[in-house]
Amino acid sequence: MSNPRCVFNAASALRRVFLAPIEHPPTQFTRSPHFSPIQRRTVFKATSNVVPEQRLPRDDDILAPFLRLKNAEQKLEPPLITMGEPGEAPIARIIDKKEAHLQKKAQKKGKNPASVVKTIEMNWAIEKNDLGHRLGKIRDFLEKGNKVEVLLAGKKKGRKATMEEAEEVVRRIREFVEEVEGAKEGRKMEGKIGAQAILCFEGRVAPTTKKGGGKEDVKIQGS
Repeated sequence: MSNPRCVFNAASALRRVFLAPIEHPPTQFTRSPHFSPIQRRTVFKATSNVVPEQRLPRDDDILAPFLRLKNAEQKLEPPLITMGEPGEAPIARIIDKKEAHLQKKAQKKGKNPASVVKTIEMNWAIEKNDLGHRLGKIRDFLEKGNKVEVLLAGKKKGRKATMEEAEEVVRRIREFVEEVEGAKEGRKMEGKIGAQAILCFEGRVAPTTKKGGGKEDVKIQGS
């Protein structure tokens, strides 16, 4: 009895393995992706042109360090003056600008000349003509009863004075002040000759003893 012929052979098996994927390519999906309702809302919100509400800053939105107040009549109050050390809560005081100006004017009018300090700067290598000009300024201030501080120092650029020249400048200043009536050296010289030094002089005492005054600097650069 003969065996039935097998309908499958090696050639058909190889055909199934290698040619089937080519004959039946995978299906291409051209369908647009699907967005869920939440995704659609997110896209709409990102591209929205809604203008936010506009209003003046208030409470914590106010970033200005100083403010001016409005009173009950909707008028601006005078400027505030803040006083206090760093790190401490400042104490504010409302002042009248007109009254403060009048007080300052009256104080300036009755200023005691002896309380005014004039400052003159000189270079150790100052020329003789320039030194004479500054000595004249010192005399004018001392005759008015002012105090004078002479700051002596070397210049970063330019000729450096010798020790003999620096000592001569100090000697001439002191001799000149001695010739001004009523003037004297207020205290011992501070600093070092040839480096930095401060000479302090006092003018003749005025007969009046009114209160008030302040410090006024007149800086005259030495050459």
